[in-house]
Amino acid sequence: MAVIVLACALLAGSVQAVMVQVVGLFPGAAIVIIEGRQVMLKVGNTGPGGVKLLSVDGSRAVLQVNGQAREFPLSRQISNGYKESSNKTIKIFRDNDGHYYVKALVNGRLADMVVDTGATAVGMSSKHANALGVEYKNGEPIAISTASGQVRGFLVQLKSVSIDGLTVRNVDAAIHEGDFPSIILLGMSFLRKVKMRDEGDVLYLEAKY
Repeated sequence: MAVIVLACALLAGSVQAVMVQVVGLFPGAAIVIIEGRQVMLKVGNTGPGGVKLLSVDGSRAVLQVNGQAREFPLSRQISNGYKESSNKTIKIFRDNDGHYYVKALVNGRLADMVVDTGATAVGMSSKHANALGVEYKNGEPIAISTASGQVRGFLVQLKSVSIDGLTVRNVDAAIHEGDFPSIILLGMSFLRKVKMRDEGDVLYLEAKY
């Protein structure tokens, strides 16, 4: 299970700041957002900006930034000299099948999603909800229309949905009981809260404020 950690590293001896977010910890690996780019690093591997993962355990990651090792435990507070990433414009490239696929954090847990402007809310199956720890049965019972007719579902509110540091809070989601849809739909309950611009094969998402 991913352990959510938030930290920003300031390069020592340099005026240039490398913005780092450690968003998931796994045995021998970590998911790290570096300057707005999300990467999976295995222990010993180096990512963008020369950020290297030295070690991980269930509650912390040790990263080497500009030659210096920094430890990021779960309880760490952002100290003086650290700052939150200001990169709030996300660029998504269209896939060969014509869709825009993204990796997002749903309530702090990693999930694959596809942009769907035709969906009123974020849509996911009960299988997805269980994997993400969403207690959907406490939500509002609803009937969801599909090509096969109406199915039982629940309307819930996700605490947050985040794509490469672009975070929207209190996002409505419709949970379908069963295995449909096969991938989580990033619907308008998220998209209407950001600026969205489609330029050919590139979709830009930007914070409104």
